[in-house]
Amino acid sequence: MATLNHKERTVGFFEVVVVKEGEARRIPELMDWDGALAALAQAPVGARSHEGEHRIVGTTITHNMEDHLLLHRVKDAGEWLSVINFDTGHLRELEQSAHEGYLDTSVVCFLPFGNVVGIMQGGVSAPSAVTA
Repeated sequence: MATLNHKERTVGFFEVVVVKEGEARRIPELMDWDGALAALAQAPVGARSHEGEHRIVGTTITHNMEDHLLLHRVKDAGEWLSVINFDTGHLRELEQSAHEGYLDTSVVCFLPFGNVVGIMQGGVSAPSAVTA
């Protein structure tokens, strides 16, 4: 019998709207989330990235025959990242190569009604509705 350690997560639900003349307005037609996620899955990493305060990269994954969006915040090279060996207690600092990055990841699910999305952050520094 396998034991799973489930960590509680909070899912925030948001409606995607447009802003016209300073006012948020509902989008009457359903967005084509499946088409957008399929296109994202085929795009090179540069086209799936956004540079702002942090670099955000999107990835499409399929779970239970439904596509979802993983939003990754690439950790800054100066962030302190360490690894512990639980057998020896030895700590070592992770070094980031110029062509790699460590990620904080959130999952975005697109609900089949309205233009509603659910966002579950993987950690406190993972992308949220504010950064996404």
